[in-house]
Amino acid sequence: MGFEIAGSRFRPARMAVIVWVALTAIFWGNIFRFHPSMIDGVYDGTSEASVVGRLARAAADGFFRNTDLGVNLDPQHPNSDLYNYQREVRYFEHPELIHSLGLDWAPYPSHFALQGYVFAAIDLIDPLPRSIRIPFYHLLASLFTAGMLVWMAAILRSKFGWAAFIGFLLPAAVEPMFSGLARR
Repeated sequence: MGFEIAGSRFRPARMAVIVWVALTAIFWGNIFRFHPSMIDGVYDGTSEASVVGRLARAAADGFFRNTDLGVNLDPQHPNSDLYNYQREVRYFEHPELIHSLGLDWAPYPSHFALQGYVFAAIDLIDPLPRSIRIPFYHLLASLFTAGMLVWMAAILRSKFGWAAFIGFLLPAAVEPMFSGLARR
């Protein structure tokens, strides 16, 4: 069963795919320009830096070494900002710097590290240039987040109708926190 929009008949699967693509565009593009630190002025950026640090270390040492999330620590500057995201991106884009600069590994073991494993595995087979891989991984995370939300909304639609589908997804589409966190 579908419903009529301007004379055409949309099937639930087709509508779910359209909404999935729209939500992915909202999340990946972060159209609300939201960043989690806007809530209270405090945001722990360790998760972003530690995932990228894990990707850089996997590119330099291989997938199965240093399997925790973490960051690459410069022993010459131990008091510098440990979880500097831009520095980890630089090491990710140029993994040869990890050994040439003699960087140590500072694990962050309180994270589950599944995100680091998944993206490090994808990174092993990714043919894209290293400079555009992180935006590509943001796209993958946005696709996954939007897909899970649409999947939950489809379950609600099958039980309660289209009002539940729309009522579940509309707040998710306009909630700035989702667009700020879905791609991370």
